[in-house]
Amino acid sequence: MLRLMLKYPWEKITVLSICTESNVSRTTFYSHFRDKDALLEFGFERMRVRLSEADLGQLGSRYKGFRFLPLLLEHVYSNHRLFYQNNTTYSGYPVAVRFQRLVRGLVQSELNLLNFQQKYNSLEIAFISSGVMAVLVEWAGSDCDRPITQVVEMVDKLVDLK
Repeated sequence: MLRLMLKYPWEKITVLSICTESNVSRTTFYSHFRDKDALLEFGFERMRVRLSEADLGQLGSRYKGFRFLPLLLEHVYSNHRLFYQNNTTYSGYPVAVRFQRLVRGLVQSELNLLNFQQKYNSLEIAFISSGVMAVLVEWAGSDCDRPITQVVEMVDKLVDLK
């Protein structure tokens, strides 16, 4: 579906085009998903689970920032043209909204884990997650001109997690 999203606006992508691109029958598609939006939700849920279970790897166990961020940045890096397109064009709006919802949920979960003594209200979470999204969009728009570790440090400074 990513290849189709690079070529066509979301509203022009059909179940038939997804099936053709994926080499699966429509019967098989509909036995798993009710429509293309359900497939998109499935993809975002898989991403949420993967990011929620992120291993800190090279950042080490002393890292106190958003655990999901390095892996999310890798995903954006791998798909930066599509990510930027979805977040800066009207046709990408349905996908961008879901991505923003994903980031907001991850930020909320992480803030609750990182600072269990302070509860963040919905406005603070919206502000922080919007800032993370703004950094992601700007970074993708610059063809990911900075290393992932530098972007992680920048977000940590902005959110004051270090």
